[in-house]
Amino acid sequence: TGGSGSPNIFKIDLIGNTILGSFPIITGSGYDGLEYCSATNKLYFASSNSPIKEVNQAGSGLGSAIGTSVPTYGSFCIDPNGNFAYYLQGTTVEKVNLANGATTTFLSGISAQPYCDLEFGPSSSGTGMSLYVGGDNIIYEIIDVAAPIANIASLPNITDACSVTPTAPTANDNFAGTITGTTTTTFPITTEGTTIITWTYNDGNGHISTQTQTVIIDDVTPPQILSGTTSFVIPSGGNTSGWSPWTYTFADPVPAGQYVTGIDLTFTGVDQGWGGTGANAEMYVSGTHIGYGTLSHTSQTFTINYTGAIPAYVYGGNNDLQMFFVGYSGWVGYWQGGTMTIHYGLPVITGECSASILTPPTVIDNCAGIVSGTTTDSISFSTQGTHIVNWTFDDGNGNTSTDVQLIVIDDITSPVADISTLPTVTGQCSATAVTPTATDNCIGSITATTTDPLTYTNPGTYTINWTYDDGNGNTTLQIQTVSVADTILPTITAPADLIVCYGTGINLGTPTTADNCSIVNVTNDAPAVFPIGNTSVIWTVTDVTGNDTTAIQTVTVNPLIDLSTTLIGVTISANENGATYQWIDCNNSNLPIAGQTNQS
Repeated sequence: TGGSGSPNIFKIDLIGNTILGSFPIITGSGYDGLEYCSATNKLYFASSNSPIKEVNQAGSGLGSAIGTSVPTYGSFCIDPNGNFAYYLQGTTVEKVNLANGATTTFLSGISAQPYCDLEFGPSSSGTGMSLYVGGDNIIYEIIDVAAPIANIASLPNITDACSVTPTAPTANDNFAGTITGTTTTTFPITTEGTTIITWTYNDGNGHISTQTQTVIIDDVTPPQILSGTTSFVIPSGGNTSGWSPWTYTFADPVPAGQYVTGIDLTFTGVDQGWGGTGANAEMYVSGTHIGYGTLSHTSQTFTINYTGAIPAYVYGGNNDLQMFFVGYSGWVGYWQGGTMTIHYGLPVITGECSASILTPPTVIDNCAGIVSGTTTDSISFSTQGTHIVNWTFDDGNGNTSTDVQLIVIDDITSPVADISTLPTVTGQCSATAVTPTATDNCIGSITATTTDPLTYTNPGTYTINWTYDDGNGNTTLQIQTVSVADTILPTITAPADLIVCYGTGINLGTPTTADNCSIVNVTNDAPAVFPIGNTSVIWTVTDVTGNDTTAIQTVTVNPLIDLSTTLIGVTISANENGATYQWIDCNNSNLPIAGQTNQS
């Protein structure tokens, strides 16, 4: 409205018949055109005095001119997709690219007036949209009969190691303008090999063109293995004596995510150069003993190869090499320089009795990301020593890497005696010890061994040295006391008392003796010649311990009797006076003669 004076564009609510706002045009004519595109929500204006412009719907007027082409009478239309504007110029329909203002002739030979109208509407073909142009007593329907044409005649191949998500190509359509290709291929493409993408350009008017593009996925990079070594020189100039070590501090050179698996140390050293020699320079890395070199008065070079973990190693921080030199007072060990090589890789799995790898290690692959290792080796061990597990990392694209992981079984715990202090074994005459046991962290119950006797039969105090050996280089020593005593006296019963007539040649008999242990001696104090009368014989029995017991035997020696007789006539008389008499019959078994008890 407003004509050529102060034209405005008014926004009207058609239902409420209310003017909602206006947009000043600044300049216009009696022949003005106004088109709205719902696809882009943009409003365009043109007049016979100016090119097509976008209306700023916020109310601040018109935007910049789109191109330089000017519809003669301001009559134009916008395609449904909002890509192009069309207007009459004589007998031709001109096409303006709304993105860049470029103008081309769309169709010639139209018999119409410049102020005739143009509109898009449903095609009479029943598919898509057609451009309708009002001519002289006629309406022209311009039907879309051409398929979109790809902007790039032959799409380039795309090659990548891992993944491709291509940018959709475009085609140009005489009605729809720029059309972005679509495909049923799923992106990203990660399958190894060649994939053919079929791009489809659909102009929405029933015309479709296609184009193919080749994608090649070719992964030739194996998973990344970071195991390796790093070396550095340690300068000379340190010394140590006693338990005051020489220390060299170094920053951790191991790559992130890797673990120390061993240390090689080559170094030169010498001792104080006088007096005794031959003491060891003990080497430690972050508290772990890795080996030693025996120093002398002359400089020597030593090589230590240690395999295993360094439990107290500080990853990403500072660590130290220490040399201890222990000798007599005044002995000194001098560090004269060396080189340390640190082996690193997968973490060392350790245990005293057994150890297992609970989780397979992983590495990073350029395509697959995290790749877990696989192995045909055992991953659980209970045998002392260093065991190697060979891991294979497969990225699934035909690329593999290998690495090794160490399992170190090192039992450093000694057996623990089941009885902390063994009791003293005691006995009368003899004692026998019972073999004790200990418990080991790895093999369980251990029976002690000894080179000492277990049974003792002589009184005294003895020591048994027991050894518990777990078979892994760890032993525990324990002593036990054996005490053999003999506190029981031997017994003795003297032979029966004797009455004899002669003081010599007497058979005293044998005493009866006994002892809980053993008898070493039985003696008596009998005289060589017994006197007339009673004599006490003292018998003494002595056992192995020296205990003795006595008993007394009485020996009585009577005076001699005159056994001669005198025969007078028929009377026989005993010549011994004052005796007791009994006559016997010598011819009748020496039987007593009854009643004959007189001297005659």
